[in-house]
Amino acid sequence: MGWTITSSTQLMEAVYDMKSKLAQKIGVKEGLTIVDIGCGPGPDHPPSFTVCLAELVGEKGRVLGIDISDENVGDFLDEAKRFGVEGRVDFVKGDAVNLIGIIEDNFADMIVSYRFLEEFMRPKELSKVIKEMVRIVKPGGKVCIMELSTQTENEAEEIFISLHKDWGDSFFDSREIAQQLRRNGLVNVQIETSESDIWYSPSVAEKDFWKEFREEIITKLGALTKKYGMKYPPIFIVSGHKLTS
Repeated sequence: MGWTITSSTQLMEAVYDMKSKLAQKIGVKEGLTIVDIGCGPGPDHPPSFTVCLAELVGEKGRVLGIDISDENVGDFLDEAKRFGVEGRVDFVKGDAVNLIGIIEDNFADMIVSYRFLEEFMRPKELSKVIKEMVRIVKPGGKVCIMELSTQTENEAEEIFISLHKDWGDSFFDSREIAQQLRRNGLVNVQIETSESDIWYSPSVAEKDFWKEFREEIITKLGALTKKYGMKYPPIFIVSGHKLTS
C-alpha cells in the first residue's frame, strides 16, 4: 500500500493544503467578509479553517469566527498571529441557533461552516442554524456547509468515520441540509463532493492521530489500522445563494 502520509509533519501539511483548496473551491477570494460558524481551533492539525479563510481574503477582507465557547479564544488569537492573519480575523462567542444582537442582518458576503454540524449535538435545531446563516448573509451572498461524507469507499475511510461515530459526533445527510437551505429561501442549491488523498500509514494512524482516539485505535482497531491504515473521507459541500431582492 502506498501511504500518502507517513509522518505527523506530512499529516499537518496535507490537512492544511486540503483546507486551503476547499476554501478556494467554494469561492473564497480577496476582499470578502466571511463569517465562519462553529470555527473551533486547530491544535492538532493547524491551521484552523478560519485561518485558511483569512489567508485567502487578504488584508482588505475580514473573517469573523463564531464559537459557542470562549475558552479557546487565546488559542485562536495565538494561531492567527502565528500564521500572520491576526489583523483580519476576529473571534466572537455565540450560539449558532441565535446570533441576533451579535451579528447584524446582511453582514457578510459569505457564511461558511466546516465540520461544525459534526459536533453540533442538537440536530433538531438544524433549521434554526440555517435560518441564522441566511439572515446574516448579504443578498446575493453564499451560504456553504462542509461536512465529512459517510459514504465511505474503503475500509480505511470506514475506520475514520467509525471512530468519530464512537466519539459521539453527529452526521447529517447532505440532502437534508440542501432541503433546509431551500426551505429558508436560498436558490441555486448544490451538493458537491471533494475527495481527499490523505491516507494515513498504520504508524501515523496509531501514534500521530488525535490523542483522544489513540487508546481506542490501538485496542479496538489495531488490527484493522495495521492492515488498512486510515483515510480522510470525502467532504460534501452544500451551498446556496440568497436572493438579491
